[in-house]
Amino acid sequence: MTHFGPIKGFYAAVIVASMMFFPVQLFAEEEQAVKSIAVLPFEVHASKDLTYLKNGIRDMLSSRLAAGGGVKIISKNSIAQAVKGKESLVPADFVDISKKVNADYLISGSFTSLGGGASLDAKVYAADSNK
Repeated sequence: MTHFGPIKGFYAAVIVASMMFFPVQLFAEEEQAVKSIAVLPFEVHASKDLTYLKNGIRDMLSSRLAAGGGVKIISKNSIAQAVKGKESLVPADFVDISKKVNADYLISGSFTSLGGGASLDAKVYAADSNK
């Protein structure tokens, strides 16, 4: 008989307990809700005709967010229906839009080109509070 009997029992208990906890942890991570994001059309302010950037920036941003995984990007068609008839969007409209497209977050922004410089601004709004 060795003197390590209780120690081996302790290690065995720790191993069994961690094996029991590990699968529960994996399932808990899988059950986290996937957040949905609606990327609204970006406004373009420029002296030249850069309207192609309006959807180009939006498409690029959507694909980069989707590539990271863990988020669902709302389709452009759904967003187009939700913003139909609105010339320019203000944060007060975002709660209504987010409900229509079932989004957790909205991204809005603008591209400005003045002289030789350019600026890209984006804001992320939580759907439940327009903050």
